[in-house]
Amino acid sequence: MKTLSITGFVIALLGIAVGIYNQLTYVTAYHAHMCKTDILSQRDCDTTQDMQILLGQTAILAGVLAFILCLWPTIRQKKSYLAYFGILLSVIAVLIGLMQATHMFDYTGYFVK
Repeated sequence: MKTLSITGFVIALLGIAVGIYNQLTYVTAYHAHMCKTDILSQRDCDTTQDMQILLGQTAILAGVLAFILCLWPTIRQKKSYLAYFGILLSVIAVLIGLMQATHMFDYTGYFVK
């Protein structure tokens, strides 16, 4: 059970790392381009938006997998504190991925077509 807790914890950390990397590189790059009308800038906007969605979905999948891996030791053993912390981090990874991949909190209007 400890192996599952450690594995889920590490996967949750990787999911958060992917989400932070996505936020610092592709989300800011997309908002820096601001989807101008010329052809080159439009291609750049499409590429960065596709990569932003892909990395957001990766963070979601990592968070869900980590949640499942950490939930099992929590059910079987009540004093698995690493699993509890892994569940918390996996929920954070899923929320970061949902914010980036589904544009739930996109108030700028850049993704409205």
